[in-house]
Amino acid sequence: MAKNTDTTDLAVMDDMDITPAEMADWLGPQEMDGVEYVPDLITIAHQNQAFQMPDGDMVKSFKGQIIDIVNVNAWWKETFDDSGGGTPPQCFSPDGIQPSPSSEDKQSQFCRNCPQNQFGSDGGRGKACKNMKRVHVFLEIEDGKSEALPTRLVVPPTSMQAINQYASRLAKKVLAPFFVITKFSLKEAKNKSGIKYSALDLQMDRLLLDFSKGKEAVQSQANAIKRKRDELLPLMRDTLPADFQDMGTPVGATGSNPDDPPF
Repeated sequence: MAKNTDTTDLAVMDDMDITPAEMADWLGPQEMDGVEYVPDLITIAHQNQAFQMPDGDMVKSFKGQIIDIVNVNAWWKETFDDSGGGTPPQCFSPDGIQPSPSSEDKQSQFCRNCPQNQFGSDGGRGKACKNMKRVHVFLEIEDGKSEALPTRLVVPPTSMQAINQYASRLAKKVLAPFFVITKFSLKEAKNKSGIKYSALDLQMDRLLLDFSKGKEAVQSQANAIKRKRDELLPLMRDTLPADFQDMGTPVGATGSNPDDPPF
């Protein structure tokens, strides 16, 4: 029988007490040259009030280190009913500021003034353009160990404010999201029409900075975290139209109105 080298090698890693996050220090954008990095996705299964993890498992909560939060926009010319879903948007923005040059049919020079990004542009109360956030997380797998590369959580319109509020709470404590381990969970919510959906709930689990070691040690820890984040940003922010295929139902079906369900 052939030897399972993957399992054996991983066991050796455990014996050496090398965490995936430590191994990530050896992996930067230059080591990914020639490779289009495709992050694993976490999605919200609203009817189950659960997260669908990259391996297909449904979980009620998970923990991880938020390494990046970015606004993104996507506009589909056809509604979900017409296209059947699973198609790249004709116009998209990887930063929520202006459309990507790779957009097939740019609707405006800047997102803020785009007619598709105004309330009522979907024919109802919402927007024809879907506003979302991408949250990149080092998933905690066990005993404080994290995965080597970040996983992407796609945050729909109704949970974007939860991200803003959480980051603001941390900022009041002079903390950034990447300095803590965050617990992600869901709570039941209703829109004005009484439709139930799952809203994101974020709570700080613990600090990653050890203040007991003194100011210089904490500064060194913080700088190391920020350096790793900056190294990975090009991988996390590199976006193609096809990346938006699985980012939820196109807004033609629901709208980017905080009062509408996000699925």
